[in-house]
Amino acid sequence: MNLLKTAVKARIPLIAVHTDDPRFAPKLIESITGREPTVIRWQTKPGVKSSISSFMGSQQLGVIQPTEDIKWPETNAWLEESGATLVVVNPETVHPLMFDVGALQVPAEITREFILSITDEPTQPLEAALSGMSITNMRRIAALATASHNEFTPKAIRAVRKAMFPVVRGLEEVDPDQVFYDPPEFLTRWLKIDGKLFKPETHPMLTPRGFLFKGAPGTGKTSGAKYLAQKLKVPLYKLDLGMILGKFVGESDERLISALRQADSFEPCVLLLDEVEKLFEVNSTDNVMPRLLGHMLWWLQEHQSKVLTIMTTNDVGKIPPELFRAGRVDFVEEFQGLDLDKLTTFVFTLAKKLSHLASVPEPRLLDLIQRFQATHTHAGTASSPVNQAVITEEVLGLIKREVIKTGAKQ
Repeated sequence: MNLLKTAVKARIPLIAVHTDDPRFAPKLIESITGREPTVIRWQTKPGVKSSISSFMGSQQLGVIQPTEDIKWPETNAWLEESGATLVVVNPETVHPLMFDVGALQVPAEITREFILSITDEPTQPLEAALSGMSITNMRRIAALATASHNEFTPKAIRAVRKAMFPVVRGLEEVDPDQVFYDPPEFLTRWLKIDGKLFKPETHPMLTPRGFLFKGAPGTGKTSGAKYLAQKLKVPLYKLDLGMILGKFVGESDERLISALRQADSFEPCVLLLDEVEKLFEVNSTDNVMPRLLGHMLWWLQEHQSKVLTIMTTNDVGKIPPELFRAGRVDFVEEFQGLDLDKLTTFVFTLAKKLSHLASVPEPRLLDLIQRFQATHTHAGTASSPVNQAVITEEVLGLIKREVIKTGAKQ
């Protein structure tokens, strides 16, 4: 739910918004609400009623960045009487009569328009890298990325963004790029249905909230979070719960709350809580763990932001069941590894994607495949899945040996 659009539709008289793009505010407001606002600029110092009414006329939606004290009670009364709405951009103080909708988000179509003014490259990866940024900061990042990396690419954008806007302790942006990933069927199925409801404006009851991924190490749980961020074309953030623990009373609580608020501000995004069971393995004598769990449970249940939360665990028995009950995550899914029938495709696709480093002779790839097939096939029983991380390391090992052998350029 977009609060600004809803508030304008409801004809709230005074709405406060905050943005780093005050001069672009009318364009952003029009894009979000679908209505062109009347821009009010103070040129004289008339009375409040005459100033607002004369500038707005019969228009029902206005926008102003106040440069002087305004009698808000009188303004609010006139707006109520006329059924009009005034959006106040970056007020010095938010008057109690104002409905504060928070930060003014840049719609995807404006981000796309900005990207196309710079490059002819596909926009979707760049949109994900610039997600949540103001137009002003997009321009700064584009200039800095080009100057420091000689390119305007998602990787360069993420590097500059990380330097410009360090996130709070325990929260870090993660590069979702991966050479190759074979997703489990339930993820591709989810993207075809539920995934389509994540970014568009959707009723909160229909907006996806997240997953709990369980399974042995190396079965693709973290890679699954990267895959979802790539497919949804949103940034990926990792919340390291161990990093938020502080020495002083209340410090851990404050850090967790700040990290979750910042994640909210980065919407739409994917938030990864990797190996969540480790938080509950920490010994504490000051009841900090129950408090942190309480904060986390409340946020998982109540947050309205478009943050898809992915929790992973190697041992689901070590985490409290209330953490992944319905309403906090949508599904609990188990990762078992790579099926043997997909092994050949996985190995050859991965080798092809890494062929710019070195080309591995086909017989060596087939030998590797046969070795894994032999060790994961058991007489009289179904074959066991292959650990994706292990097979990836084996392929990388073959490539490294080819680099050393042939002197290929790394």
